[in-house]
Amino acid sequence: MCVCVNSSLPPVTACVVCVCRGVGEHTDYGVLTILAQDNCGGLQVKNCRGEWIEATPVPDTFVINIGDMLERWTRGLLKATPHRVAKSQHKNRLSAPFFFDPNFQCLVEPLNNLPGIDPKDTNNPKYANGSSILYGDYISAKVRANFAEMNGKKKATAGLY
Repeated sequence: MCVCVNSSLPPVTACVVCVCRGVGEHTDYGVLTILAQDNCGGLQVKNCRGEWIEATPVPDTFVINIGDMLERWTRGLLKATPHRVAKSQHKNRLSAPFFFDPNFQCLVEPLNNLPGIDPKDTNNPKYANGSSILYGDYISAKVRANFAEMNGKKKATAGLY
């Protein structure tokens, strides 16, 4: 399943806190996201040391984010990219993400024949043998948890993997 969404964030004219967020920290749900961004900037990516770094726009290039399902398929060999978007105080930000996701009925199970990965490693139960999930169940649970506050509930993130 492929989804393409145009995303636009208007500029912030007044801000109570010193850093305004357009989109909070998250990882993308599917396999890969291909992102065309304008020259406004604002995309930030968390590096392996837990530091936020700017993904400064480079003309005529795309940003590629690894999603949750590619992390699961590769047993964590490839990690989903935590990222967020800061609103600009001066310009509209326009981005065009293309989400490459499995079908809702796709059974996602960690692969066993990856170099350097022991399929019997039980250190991380989300990659253990028998930890298959249906993508539709996964994305439904993640969306419900991420948007729980819209239904008057507290945000819950446990049990999504």
